Amino acid sequence: MENQYSRISGLTGIYQNISSGSFISTNRLKGKLYQKSFAFLWEAQEWRQNFQKKQNSYSTLKDVWMIMQEILFPTLSMSTINIWKRRFILLQDLENLPMNEITSSQITIWIIKNVSYYKNESYQSSRGHAGRCRLNNELNLLVTIFNWYKQSDIFEREALTLTCPVKKKHREQGFIKPIPDRRKNINLEHTLLFLEELKPLYKDLATLQFYCAARIGEVAGLQWSCVDFKNRRMIIKHTCLWDNSSKLFTSLKNFPKIKNRVPFS
Repeated sequence: MENQYSRISGLTGIYQNISSGSFISTNRLKGKLYQKSFAFLWEAQEWRQNFQKKQNSYSTLKDVWMIMQEILFPTLSMSTINIWKRRFILLQDLENLPMNEITSSQITIWIIKNVSYYKNESYQSSRGHAGRCRLNNELNLLVTIFNWYKQSDIFEREALTLTCPVKKKHREQGFIKPIPDRRKNINLEHTLLFLEELKPLYKDLATLQFYCAARIGEVAGLQWSCVDFKNRRMIIKHTCLWDNSSKLFTSLKNFPKIKNRVPFS
């Protein structure tokens, strides 16, 4: 650059092409050099000033969410992705706020608005037992986003001084109504009767799941290499992933939530 361009006196990062007279404006971000050519000096100055302002500003929640989908989502199961996307719908009220402006008080305002809506008599009467009980799922997702934002190399500079604004009080403020009493457990006698009524394939699958106390994806994804008949043991190392719509098998995922050895009998 020194052979082709000359420095502009009194201006940092702006140079003029000796032969053509055009200007080049430069900026450095995280060790990477960014530069752009301009016909006029004022254009080069304006681009550099705007670039500096952008470096010193905070990304919005939407910015972080979009980049999070590009980087983190490919490592997640499709069911987790779909759940997170559904939970983010309520957080869209906050998505245009810069991350430093999503404060504890802003979250409180967001909670008051949504609790008021879900406590509305017309909503409650239309939903019955299926009505929303609390905002914990959305608050948990917001915590997940902030934690990823803090740990990501992309945002490390702007996120350095920020802390997660979700507090314990927000979970209390997000209470809408008690969770309905749903007795889902059945006794052993009824369980065995249920298993006997299943078709052979599903009976074996359900019986193995019952005695392993495992998730269905982990039992369905069990590989022969993980079964030790001699020592009557098996190891759960995989989990099955299904398409959310068709419910057909899509892939086998490593590292399920259960990682301990399970007795085989």
